[in-house]
Amino acid sequence: MDALFGGADSLAEGRPKRSPRRTFAADEPEARNAYMFTKPPRDPKDFLWLMTEEPHRSRRMAIMKAHPEVTKLMGYEPLTKYVVFGVVALQIACAVLLRNHSPFSPLFIFVAYAIGGTANHNLFLAIHEITHNLAFPGIARNKLLAIFANLPIGIPYSAAFKGYHMEHHKFMGQDGIDTDLPTRIELLFLNNVLGKVFFATFQILFYALRPTFVRVQRFTKWHVLNIIVQAIFDYLLVSNLGSRPVVYLIMSSFFAGSLHPCAGHFIAEHYLWDGTEQETYSYYGPLNVLAYNVGYHNEHHDFPSVPWTRLPALRKLAPEFYDNIPSHPSWPMIIVNFIRDKEVGIYARAKRLAKGQTVQPAKVVPGSVCVSDMSDSEEESSVASDKIQVRDMPTPHETTPSKKSIVVLGAGVIGITTALKLQQSGNYQVSIVSDIIPSDPKSIRYTSRPTSSVTSPDFSHLASSLTMDTVFEEETFDVMWKLSEPGSEAEECFLRVPQSEHFFVPRPQPEPLEKMPNFRHLKPEELIPGAIAGVTFTTVTIDVPIYLNYLLMKFCGLGGRVLRGSLMHINPLLEGGTKLFSGGGVHDPLPEALIVCTGISSRFLGGVEDKDVYPIRGQTVLIRAPWVRFGRTEYLDDSGACTYIIPRRSSDVIVGGTRVPNDWYPVPRPEITQDILERALKLCPELAPPEIRAIRAPTVDDLMPHVISEGCGLRPARKGGLRLELEWVEGEKVKRAGRIPVVHNYGHGGYGYQASWGCANRVLALIDDVFSPVGK
Repeated sequence: MDALFGGADSLAEGRPKRSPRRTFAADEPEARNAYMFTKPPRDPKDFLWLMTEEPHRSRRMAIMKAHPEVTKLMGYEPLTKYVVFGVVALQIACAVLLRNHSPFSPLFIFVAYAIGGTANHNLFLAIHEITHNLAFPGIARNKLLAIFANLPIGIPYSAAFKGYHMEHHKFMGQDGIDTDLPTRIELLFLNNVLGKVFFATFQILFYALRPTFVRVQRFTKWHVLNIIVQAIFDYLLVSNLGSRPVVYLIMSSFFAGSLHPCAGHFIAEHYLWDGTEQETYSYYGPLNVLAYNVGYHNEHHDFPSVPWTRLPALRKLAPEFYDNIPSHPSWPMIIVNFIRDKEVGIYARAKRLAKGQTVQPAKVVPGSVCVSDMSDSEEESSVASDKIQVRDMPTPHETTPSKKSIVVLGAGVIGITTALKLQQSGNYQVSIVSDIIPSDPKSIRYTSRPTSSVTSPDFSHLASSLTMDTVFEEETFDVMWKLSEPGSEAEECFLRVPQSEHFFVPRPQPEPLEKMPNFRHLKPEELIPGAIAGVTFTTVTIDVPIYLNYLLMKFCGLGGRVLRGSLMHINPLLEGGTKLFSGGGVHDPLPEALIVCTGISSRFLGGVEDKDVYPIRGQTVLIRAPWVRFGRTEYLDDSGACTYIIPRRSSDVIVGGTRVPNDWYPVPRPEITQDILERALKLCPELAPPEIRAIRAPTVDDLMPHVISEGCGLRPARKGGLRLELEWVEGEKVKRAGRIPVVHNYGHGGYGYQASWGCANRVLALIDDVFSPVGK
């Protein structure tokens, strides 16, 4: 099959001669449209640094939307244990039969390479399969089977592999966490032909030793058991049969990860080829029979809960997603091409900044800072359907005399919603200034981010009395209910779900939630144990990454600007305007009004310095549970302490939570995560996979493979409640004539999303009053 690039047919003028393609697509014309042509060769001195989300989460979400029956493919495969027992028996038999042969004899080496290498490679992949708990229901039996499958490998491996491999899935490409990625030392010494030969020959050692230098694991009882069982097995072989059987097993393991036909998959899976940014490649050839179908690697990363026997069915179920992705035709040739191709090397891997990394690498894909880059890891997270390029220094827009120049300080949900509302009015030219934007690596300061914050909101927490906060929340709910209508442009941001609330303390009357759609009181038999009352209604939940992307897309589409800038005090912005951040120019007039939407930073920002602002620390867990399509909350007392289950449209579920005032600790606490999961499982056993619940009561261990991330955030609360008011700054303080209106819009606590549109309406009304003839 011809190339996706290269040859005179690619471009009219042809292309420079390059090494032949290693990959092909099932449907080449569509692949041409999807992948276009290769980019110039990458810098061989550095990896490809991306700020985009890894691709599998978004494709998983799209496939589940298009083919909800895909969940029927998930679950364990009983055949796995029989294959494992058979291969283990084969290897032990070979080891026994070769006990009288020299390890240097041709027969010994041939059997160790042809049979032992293939068998132990099969066991490597068996442990990979078992790591995803796909051999048995439950956790413990899978771990025990993995330790058994480890026996012919010769060295303890399975327990450590599980932890590292699960992080590879959760944090794919994240520097310092995903130990599948080469290090800079490897890049320095192995980035030539001889180095690549050495790497391909000893790659199993690199995969075994690299994690100990990059990311040390916490030692558990399973590590101890793995080591003890393996040591006993090796001792019994040596004491009864001599050392040669153990030598055979270890040689087999070496060949399994060396220049062996099956070992090509180590390089095939995630190395970058042909100048594209495709991070994962599949292989659909016959060697999959020997390797638990690990060649179906895109399919596996998209759905780790689908066992090896059903991966071909997954590809068949969703051909529109898989048939046009370039794939490798041969594992053995991958090794050959990796060694000889000057444009592929150790550097041909994609990396991302991990959580906590604040210094951006030198080599980052140009223009890659886009609003859809909101994962976390977490987050996270879901993927937006459209990408908006948010440049740090955008081209200034001309502000016409009829439009007042407004600056919104802060790019959280409050700031973006407020800016959008002002821009939509048509009377103002609005610029957002913030040192943190949604696409940045996670920061505890950015409380609108879903994985560092507990705000994956629903509207089950309306205020208990008729206050201004109630009005703001009701106005916001009306907007979001309309946005969530089927067929609307923002439908993908929301999920309409039935919600049940269980109360352990008396409720105010009349019930504040009576206005919610489909409201009714729960019957006594519908209440959870201990609850004295309950209600049910329909609400909307927000897929936060997609929603933030939607808001910013609308804002930029209407001519709004986003500028990156950091301020110690508001006065320099009032004096110098946005030219401080945009490079300056005649089209950067001074702001005629400033809107402060700085959340927790309002406590420290000069010119505001509101000491009534304080954090309420919240912690949550993000779980992948597409079978959960309802919300459930229990209120334990009148302080607001609760346990909640909030599903998202993306099939992720936010599980929480905590509310701890004046706790500034910026990272999740493991003991709280454990407590949250225990409470959540008690409240909602349906969080566990259906196949588990079908055979036994679920445990927290059953949830752990489905945990995507842990999150914590500092809700920007304020003594006395929300501050939404206008004040005037005297122009002489900032070397300007007259007075400048400053509107404060912060202190929303944990209800920023729920009150965002109502507060934006109030800000618009205040600004309109300022610039109306009467207001002047």
